[in-house]
Amino acid sequence: MRRLLPLLLTALAVSFGFSATAAADEEADAEQRVVIVDFEMVNVDDEVMDQFYGRLRNVLADLEGMRIASGGNVSMSDLLLMVGCDEPTSDCLSMAADFVDGDLLLYGSVQRSDDVHMFSISLFDFAGAEIVKEVSDRTLRGDDQWLAEGIPAVIEHFAFGETASLQVNVSGADDAEVKVNGQVVGAGTTHVEGLAPGEAVVAVTGPDGAEHQERIILRHDHESEVNFSVDPSVADIDRPDGDMSPMLIPGLAASGLGVVGLVIGLVGQSQLSGAESEANTLVSGRSAIEADQLSRAQQLQNDMNTANTMRIAGFSAGGLSLIAGGALLYMAFSGDSSQGASDDLAGSSLRLVDVDLSANADGVGAGLRFRF
Repeated sequence: MRRLLPLLLTALAVSFGFSATAAADEEADAEQRVVIVDFEMVNVDDEVMDQFYGRLRNVLADLEGMRIASGGNVSMSDLLLMVGCDEPTSDCLSMAADFVDGDLLLYGSVQRSDDVHMFSISLFDFAGAEIVKEVSDRTLRGDDQWLAEGIPAVIEHFAFGETASLQVNVSGADDAEVKVNGQVVGAGTTHVEGLAPGEAVVAVTGPDGAEHQERIILRHDHESEVNFSVDPSVADIDRPDGDMSPMLIPGLAASGLGVVGLVIGLVGQSQLSGAESEANTLVSGRSAIEADQLSRAQQLQNDMNTANTMRIAGFSAGGLSLIAGGALLYMAFSGDSSQGASDDLAGSSLRLVDVDLSANADGVGAGLRFRF
């Protein structure tokens, strides 16, 4: 009897062990194995892809009923080449099951153009011969910090769907139109459910027709908040009386040309000074220029002539443009242009503008005289 009891306990432990192992195997079989193939990349930094893959694996590992399978170190283009297809259609991907040790195939692409990254992610089910999860052409525009916040959100959109919400607070106009990613979602202060995690553009159009925008990152199961003020009185605080647009644009253009002209003049002045210095060094202490230096002396004279012409033309045109631009901007912001550009000088208190420009070897002089 004493021998029988240990034998029974041993048999029970072995039986329990087999049962636990069988249950674990059955649970593992219930999970779908996800094989991740290398994403197609266009102009994407390795750091961005490392961050993307790391976050993608973490999210998939937390999804119930899925586990990441080993392997998959092949690109989608190579996989298509093995099955003899050009595009990842359902029929083509179904044939790829013979080369993939898994139940689900995850693939996609990441592309970059300037500061814009575009993400596409697809999950194909071999058993059902269909794509069961997918996001296409989700974009993130911004720096590294924006990417760090946006990449997890894009993957959340892929994994969980449209699970984000947004509170848009609008002050100053209850009827202001509210749009999210170009779609009208309400008027005035608005709460929106069922939005896709990732980058979103929120736009509010006030009664005056002016549109206010803000880009934000929406997250899974999280309510984001953005505030807008579209009170017309706030927008008009610093607006001068009268229509200044007829004079504002020409004034800015003339001022810009003036700055360019002055820069050209300064470059000419610098080149002239350099050529003069070299010429002085060439003739210093000599009563005559040696024959082998005649060509260099002639080149220096040509350089000085060209630089002097550039200097005079740049300073003259730049000074005149700045004076004209300043006068136009003065009239624009003072409201004297309300009667139109044709009679600004005759109809306002500014009757006549005299401009004096002079140029010599030492520089350029400019003067402006107003007569009332």
